[in-house]
Amino acid sequence: MKTGPTLLVVAAAILLIGILVAALVIRRARLVGGGPAAMPMAASTSGPAEVLTNTIGMRLVHVEAGTFTMGDDYGDWDEKPIHKVTISQPFYIQEAKVTVDQYHQFDPSYLGSRYVEGVSWYDAVAFCDWLSQREGATYRLPTEAEWEYVFKKAKGVQDM
Repeated sequence: MKTGPTLLVVAAAILLIGILVAALVIRRARLVGGGPAAMPMAASTSGPAEVLTNTIGMRLVHVEAGTFTMGDDYGDWDEKPIHKVTISQPFYIQEAKVTVDQYHQFDPSYLGSRYVEGVSWYDAVAFCDWLSQREGATYRLPTEAEWEYVFKKAKGVQDM
C-alpha cells in the first residue's frame, strides 16, 4: 500500500440567494492506495500551482491557510458574535461562477444565459458528485468559513 501527498479537489458550488456561485476547493491530503487521482502540480514549483484548470475549464486559484475574523457586529443576528476562525489547510477555489457551458456537461436541459443560477442545493450537490466522478477526486460545497475567508481576502480586509 503506497502513501503519498496528493491534492484532492473539493467543492464546486454555493447556492446564495438562489444563485449558484461556483467555488472549488482543493485541499492537500494524504491518500492510502486506491484513492482518487491527484490533480497535477506545476512542474517547476516546490509547492502548489497558483492556478489550476480542471477538465471542464474551471480555473482554481490557490488560497493559503490562515486566521481571520468571521462575522459582523452590524450584520444580521446569525453573523454575531465576531470570532476568530482558522482555515488550517491551503486550498483552491474557483475564481468565477459556474458557466452554463460547464453546467450543460452535467445537465444539458438546463436553461440559462451565461452563469448558472436558480438551482437547488440538491442540484448543486449533484453537480459536485458528478464532477467528483468525472475528475476522479472529491468535490464538495465550501464551508461558510472558507467562503467568507476568500471573500474577505479578495476585498483586502486587513484584520485577517
